[in-house]
Amino acid sequence: MSQVETMLKSAGFSNISTVSGKSDRHQEFFCTAGITDFAYALENARHD
Repeated sequence: MSQVETMLKSAGFSNISTVSGKSDRHQEFFCTAGITDFAYALENARHD
């Protein structure tokens, strides 16, 4: 399990199985959840 998955699960997103898909899908999910700033930070952090 990735660090991001751990963060999401601990934040209550227990239905998240992976966050390694397409960025636009992530952003759509996080916009729906109302935490776009968090999504933006995650997307930037993933590019290593």
